Amino acid sequence: MQGSSAGSPSREAVIPSQSCSRENPDTCQDSLVVTELSGNVFVNNGNGGIERLGADITPTGTIRDNLYSEPSGLTTTAGGGTFSGFTLSNNLQATTASALYNAGNDYSGTQGQQQWSYQSSNDGTNWSNLPYDASSGIWKPTSSSVPQITRFGMHPDICSQCRVGRAWTAPSGGTISVRGRVLKGDTGGGNGIVARITRNGSVIWGPQTVAYNDQVGIEANVDNIAVNANDVLRFEVANNGDNAYDTTSWDPSVGYTALGTPALNRYYNGSSDHWITSGSVTGGYHLESTLGYVFSSSQSGTVPIYGCLNGGSDHFISLTSNCEGTSVLRTEGWIYSSPIAGTRQIYRCRTGNDHFVSIDPGCEGQTYEESLGYVLNAPR
Repeated sequence: MQGSSAGSPSREAVIPSQSCSRENPDTCQDSLVVTELSGNVFVNNGNGGIERLGADITPTGTIRDNLYSEPSGLTTTAGGGTFSGFTLSNNLQATTASALYNAGNDYSGTQGQQQWSYQSSNDGTNWSNLPYDASSGIWKPTSSSVPQITRFGMHPDICSQCRVGRAWTAPSGGTISVRGRVLKGDTGGGNGIVARITRNGSVIWGPQTVAYNDQVGIEANVDNIAVNANDVLRFEVANNGDNAYDTTSWDPSVGYTALGTPALNRYYNGSSDHWITSGSVTGGYHLESTLGYVFSSSQSGTVPIYGCLNGGSDHFISLTSNCEGTSVLRTEGWIYSSPIAGTRQIYRCRTGNDHFVSIDPGCEGQTYEESLGYVLNAPR
């Protein structure tokens, strides 16, 4: 498997426990540990965030809770490889690559760059920006070493209410998800630390205590956080009685998983099924095109469109709430029933038993079924 990412590392990698070769693939099959790829951020890797090459072995495990923006989808395959041994769950596609933020990757010596600020508090309520020490590349007071924030770490001051915080300011409204893992960077002693996430000062995750010697740590994953422009998410670390050995590793990521007008994307599994959705898809599907943008709630002049599944193998879009007697997957959004400025028409089409949606009234040479309505040309 291949892939590159930003954010918290996967819990385990696919590692053979003994020598194996193409000539003896069964040995490889038996020796693989179970793999978990979780809490990562994958962006523009070309062949998807995670790629299976070849069919000599069938690793097993879980791919979960990742954020991604990949033109080819989160998972891709080549040479007969599959993800049949994996369970995929809660992997969320960001609205665009630029809607993903990773603290370590975005780290800089400028407050507010890439929406990140570096702060401290003596009471857990009032926050001030830390100065930047260019010689060490650390955010800290000029007269002391703590509180401090580095690319991947944080260390609080000594007072009972002292906190250090990496703050992210929302550039626009929408729905975001947070990923990360809090673990101790220094296990030399002390009482451990207390971590929490706040939005505009209100706690949305935690507080969670991380023991002084805990280098596995705690997942700090939160979904479906509604934000307005200029809302502040703060990733905070406090001492747990004293601040000795309190260096803490926390590399949080933030991603917009829905705007007020999410993209309606067309995916294809390469052989038999198109999947048109404003949400995420499972492994094996790659992005073909963005058809337009839909509203995430009802607006004047709009009608809902529904994501449907017929017989377990044909994803399609319908204007009827019961998906024409098939399985209802989700409400994909709301689109205009009549044309207005800044919209384009979309059509439901079919090739054999496979339904798809197109902006071409001729259905790209395939069978036309009906007009669905009008999607936005650009997000709002």
